[in-house]
Amino acid sequence: MNFTLLKRIFFTICIEEGGTQMYEINGFIIFNTEDSTIILQNELGIVQVDNRRMIEFLCFLDTKTSKFLVSNVDLNKWFGSELENALTFLLTNGILKKKNPLNFDIKKVVFYSNDKSMDHLFDEYLKREAPNEFIRIEGLKNLPIDEHTLLITFINPLSFEQMDLIYEEVKKHDSIWSLSYPYNNDIYFNNIYRWSWHVPCYKCVLAGLQNRERVDIFDEVSYPEMSI
Repeated sequence: MNFTLLKRIFFTICIEEGGTQMYEINGFIIFNTEDSTIILQNELGIVQVDNRRMIEFLCFLDTKTSKFLVSNVDLNKWFGSELENALTFLLTNGILKKKNPLNFDIKKVVFYSNDKSMDHLFDEYLKREAPNEFIRIEGLKNLPIDEHTLLITFINPLSFEQMDLIYEEVKKHDSIWSLSYPYNNDIYFNNIYRWSWHVPCYKCVLAGLQNRERVDIFDEVSYPEMSI
């Protein structure tokens, strides 16, 4: 069993990563002038820029990259000893916005599987790796979950009844849910789900898989694939 994805779940959700500060790049428009300066306009207003290095950086963001985030490491490569002044300018004028680190505030990890062999494997692994309180449960009655719980489930054989029951409990407690299951000879790991995030739930994901299967079997075109 390859636990690479499971490790990613723990070390990106259970542990708040630090060290690198990220900044969101806000939208802006650049106007070139005849005197080698630029006029930058965004939702906060208009500012004239005459610093050559800053102009190069802003033009890079505008035309050379499709990224939505930039790190303090990236900024240091651009501005070096002038980083502090450059960052003050970028933040003050709303060109960049400091991105707060994710903190899911996980205090407890709960694992459930109706597959006994997988249940045993996860039990041994999580006892070694889980950085928080870890609970392995054998049934779905009175799930010990709350808003500070990461619930990890592996459903094999596939049981819609069990997934429906888990979904209702996760929704009620606003817990974080990682769902995996076998389907059509593959193993699927759904997106990390939480009701308050308004992200696609397992029903949407399964509907997409089933739709794809029908397209492959009957050579049909689904609605999302139709083009004009």
